[in-house]
Amino acid sequence: MEAKVIKISTNYIYVASDTRIETANLGQAEKGCDAIGVGQEGGKGEDGAPAGNLTITASKKLTSSAGSLMFTSKGQTGGEGGSGGGGKPMDADFCKQPTTPQQVANMGELYDHTHTQHKHCGLINTCHCDDDYWYYRYMMNKPDGCCGGDGGKAGNGGNGGAAGLLTITGDSGVYPINNRLPANGGSPGPRGTGAYGLTIDKVFKSWYRAYESVECWDGHFSCHYHDHDSWGGWAINPNNQTDCPGQPGEKGNSGDNWEES
Repeated sequence: MEAKVIKISTNYIYVASDTRIETANLGQAEKGCDAIGVGQEGGKGEDGAPAGNLTITASKKLTSSAGSLMFTSKGQTGGEGGSGGGGKPMDADFCKQPTTPQQVANMGELYDHTHTQHKHCGLINTCHCDDDYWYYRYMMNKPDGCCGGDGGKAGNGGNGGAAGLLTITGDSGVYPINNRLPANGGSPGPRGTGAYGLTIDKVFKSWYRAYESVECWDGHFSCHYHDHDSWGGWAINPNNQTDCPGQPGEKGNSGDNWEES
């Protein structure tokens, strides 16, 4: 039997011995929607559909008819809950760490500068070469800002559907035997996973050097200069970093099982 409601009206009823009527297997209701946003809750599974009902109205029973009719039914299993959304990942720009001396300068601040001058070319030191260092640091103290976000709550399961019911009315004397089977509620969906994150307490340092070299010409009275530059001084102190992932989302609830009270 697949219909939701069937009504039969007749003067006479005949039920063969051991006749049984069973409702169709309704399977499982639709799964809840998976979360599409970070940290969002999964959707609730659909509630199971109830099994169909059968009503028979009969005035009389034929002589050889059985006196009862067995009716077995089971509602649809509740749908599974949807998956919770994953946690919000740490901000890639906000939590970016420099990897080269040049990046320390670009991301950080100048905190010191030194200048020296060296004399060259003979006893009279005709030529003077400049040598400059610019010192940079990037202070990165982000104990919470780079932690991963928590996952979203798992979607709840849908409730199990009610079993159908056979009703026999009239004066035939045939009575129904209802075998109403329980239907399980749907299981909760998966919890959203926490995102990867870090607590960071670091100070990055580097320097940029610009300096000159010289060739002495014309008996050390003429200076031919060459410009040079370089990056160096890479250091991290302090250098503290620990994992700080988000927590998994809350567990969802199973749907209510349907059982005849």
